[in-house]
Parts: sequence; C-alpha cells; structure tokens
Amino acid sequence: DFADECPDVDLDAQEVERQRVKEEELAKSDGITGFLAFYVFWSIPIGIALTIVSLFLGAAQAAGSGIFMTLYAIAFYGFYFYFSAYTIYAFVKKKSDAVFIAKYQLIILFVNNLLVLFAGGGDTMLDNPGRLGASLIWTVVFFVYLVMSDDVNERIPRETRKLSKLNKPLVILSLICGQRSVFSG
Repeated sequence: DFADECPDVDLDAQEVERQRVKEEELAKSDGITGFLAFYVFWSIPIGIALTIVSLFLGAAQAAGSGIFMTLYAIAFYGFYFYFSAYTIYAFVKKKSDAVFIAKYQLIILFVNNLLVLFAGGGDTMLDNPGRLGASLIWTVVFFVYLVMSDDVNERIPRETRKLSKLNKPLVILSLICGQRSVFSG
C-alpha cells in the first residue's frame, strides 16, 4: 500500500520513457504549431491587414456607390473581421466551433474575392487579378487543411465540434446579408 510513491517499486526504463514521451505530447498539444500556427497566427492577421489596407485604398470608390453598397460593405467587413478574429481566439482556447468558424471565414473570403475577380477586379493593387487568384488558391489550401489535418482534429476533435449559441445567429445573419447583396447588387 502506498499513497503517492513506493520506494520498493523498480520501474521499467522503457515504461518511464513512454510516460515521459506521453507527458511531452500532452504539453505540446496545448500549443499551436506547424501549419496550423502559420494559418492562425500569420495568415489570418495578414489577411485582416490586407483587407484594412484595401478598404482604405478603395474608400474613395465606395463613396459614390450608394447607401446600399456602403451598408453591405460595413456588414460584410464587420462579419469578416469578427469571424477572422474569433477564429484565432477559438483555436487558441480550443473552442468547439473553431473549425466551423474558420471554414466559414474562408468561405466568406473566397466568395468575396471570386465575385471581385469576376467583376473585373478593383482599381487598387490589392484587388488585382493576380492577388485575388493567389488569395483564392490559399483559401482552398487552408480549407482543405482544416478538413483533412490530423493537427486540427487533435486540437478540436470532430466529435466535440458544434456551433456556439452566440455564433449561430451571427452566421445566419451574415448569410442573409450576403445572399441579399449577391442577388440585389
């Protein structure tokens, strides 16, 4: 009988090593590393920064586009920034809706860039067809990664994934705003 230790027990060296490796794996799982870290800590913030720059460069064009397009732009970019920031937060905090929101954010970005590309691109350097094409490719790469990655599945296991009560109405509202703008504009 012993409580925490027993001095008479001789542990197998292999078992001690297995336990050490297991503890290292557990400690590692709390951090975001590899391609997931690139996506969460580099790609999303860079995407937000490029979007902000693009907004400032295109602000003069939007001024004459009418109230509906201005309200759409405010709603679209508001949802885009929220879902982007929430993706970072959700992956760091291991929230159950991290993967769904990340995929949804990528879909918003993809559809917007595709529509801009089909409309002939914008007049700013950030809305040119080359940048939009690269953005579309990276969006698909990140989406496929989120679907197929073992790293993502280990961080947020599929069986624990669900959309939070806070984000359900935001997703629905953003879908309604997006649908109305695509079919109205």
